[in-house]
Amino acid sequence: MLKWLLLPIPVYFGGVYAGKYLIDEQAKMSFTKRCKLVGLGSEKHFVTTEDGYILQLFRVTSGESQSECPPVYFQHGSQSSAMDWVANKEKSSPFILAKNGYDVWVANARGCAYSQFHKYLDPNEDPEYWDFCFEDMAKYDTKAVIEYIRKNNDHKSHKVSYIGHSQGSAMILIALSEDLKWYQDKLSIAIACAPATRMDAIKAKTLKKVCENESVHKLINKATIHQMHRPNAVFNGAWCGLSKLCPPLMKKSMKKFNDADPTVNNLNSCQIFWYHHPSGTSFKALKHWSQIIKHGEFIKFDYGKEKNLEVYGTETPPMYDLVGIQKSKIPIAILSGKHDLLAATEDCEWTKAQLGESLVFDKEYDYGHMTFLCGKDNSYIYDIMKLLKEYSQ
Repeated sequence: MLKWLLLPIPVYFGGVYAGKYLIDEQAKMSFTKRCKLVGLGSEKHFVTTEDGYILQLFRVTSGESQSECPPVYFQHGSQSSAMDWVANKEKSSPFILAKNGYDVWVANARGCAYSQFHKYLDPNEDPEYWDFCFEDMAKYDTKAVIEYIRKNNDHKSHKVSYIGHSQGSAMILIALSEDLKWYQDKLSIAIACAPATRMDAIKAKTLKKVCENESVHKLINKATIHQMHRPNAVFNGAWCGLSKLCPPLMKKSMKKFNDADPTVNNLNSCQIFWYHHPSGTSFKALKHWSQIIKHGEFIKFDYGKEKNLEVYGTETPPMYDLVGIQKSKIPIAILSGKHDLLAATEDCEWTKAQLGESLVFDKEYDYGHMTFLCGKDNSYIYDIMKLLKEYSQ
């Protein structure tokens, strides 16, 4: 018993030591400094959503004119931030696009470390601030960011191209399924990398067992937690330092939760990634994902029978209607990984089937879930550039 009580002490001092001596210096760099290191500039912008959340948005700028290509909007995944997209140093996708003339914008969803602002709610004092799931991000954040980009760049007559990873992919698909008409003349293409939608075939067995356990869900329903995973430099530093001293530990962790074959990833970039991850979100957002995994369907948030009747008119939450996206002329691309334990191949195939004729490109790479952010091979970005050239307006 005593050893468990004393465990936080070596973790704390190990984290402090790791932060000073073991971690790649780029891990501790800000978004701005990472851009500067690869010869690019950056700008900070703030976007206010219709429901009052204030989001921080990073713009990556090149030394050359960015008037040649239209704007591109990157959206991160669950418990993440814009920092994820620039973890792979010079191979990072936003950097490659910016150097090729694209006007690159990298968003931070509500609740993450870089977007904990609101017009009148205090995230540290008001539990109401955290009353959101990723459907709210889809409903409000994506619209606010797209509208802001359209009004604040040199391509005002152009549509915005969207690139999402994991939950970021789910966000745009939900957004299109809920309000297709709004996006019709504003979005040129939606590119979904490692799309997390239906998670019936999830290969991360431990996570699946936890989410399917009824006792766990009873505890979740009784929980009064609002905020999840506030970033902690000391504990994140301890994990990064330990993984650097013992690379097999990081590989084992990825093999259990993210990527069946961790060797496709750059471990140094993974360390940079983990220094900022998790970056914060709401408990409700994670609860929503646990419900999706438990039911094996891409469903809306489950409030329980009584409130479901009030909110949806049915005792059970409805599924997101991805089939309806086919009515749109907006092209969709699906980029998946055969080693992905979270967005499994079978679930990606289901997503493709729902999209039907709106799916203009799909390809399965020798990737895991994290490879789109930290891969040794980042050739997928060149497929994206071909798509942007063909469909961006």
